[in-house]
Amino acid sequence: AIGVLLPEEYMTKDLCEFLQTRLISVYADSDPENPDSMYRAVLAGVDGLIVDDIHLLYEFFTVFPEKTLLRKPLVIGHRGMSTHSPENTIEGSMLAYQAGADVIELDIYLTSDNHIVVIHDSTTGRTMNGNLTVESSTLSQLRTLTILDSTGNFPGLRIPTLGDYFSAFQNLDVQIF
Repeated sequence: AIGVLLPEEYMTKDLCEFLQTRLISVYADSDPENPDSMYRAVLAGVDGLIVDDIHLLYEFFTVFPEKTLLRKPLVIGHRGMSTHSPENTIEGSMLAYQAGADVIELDIYLTSDNHIVVIHDSTTGRTMNGNLTVESSTLSQLRTLTILDSTGNFPGLRIPTLGDYFSAFQNLDVQIF
């Protein structure tokens, strides 16, 4: 995991959100003797406050009402929206984005002819209608297979490349991870 310690002058909601949607944890170096800086950091949405005295931190948080939501949770579409579409497909990832995902998580492999393809397993047997080893196959060989679709809504899909993903999502406000 990657984390940053932001100085007070950079502690803004926009910057915290920007970093967090790139899966970077944001922390603030806080002084419990200066509650205004701690409020500013918490309201900016930091993941944590760095303090010298944990008891002062607990005391600080008692001023917030119980079950206060201080920032929007980050929504990650794991392999897209695999409950409604085949996993690791552009179509499934688009469904996750449309449902509100901030981040689309993918799994990638390099083919024998140096194409980066999006697939979870090292072989195609579980997710496609044939069994090839991804890293020992060319993109053309992999694209002779179709992706299995238990929903029946996406027949005939082929394995996408990472470039296909970048093209499909290039103008959308979502991170590809």
